[in-house]
Amino acid sequence: MSKRHLVVIYLLLAVIVCMQLYIIKQNDQIKRDIVNSGNYISEKLDILTSKVNTYLID
Repeated sequence: MSKRHLVVIYLLLAVIVCMQLYIIKQNDQIKRDIVNSGNYISEKLDILTSKVNTYLID
């Protein structure tokens, strides 16, 4: 193999590693968004439950 072939292989490997890091970052953001939406839904359910409880008690 010539130096040119090795340089091309190393560049392709670097591109693959960068793409994997980008995908990992995107997946982490998706996980955070899912957790945030779960917390939001949980908060709204708590509010709704408290309103129903006050309605039933009155």
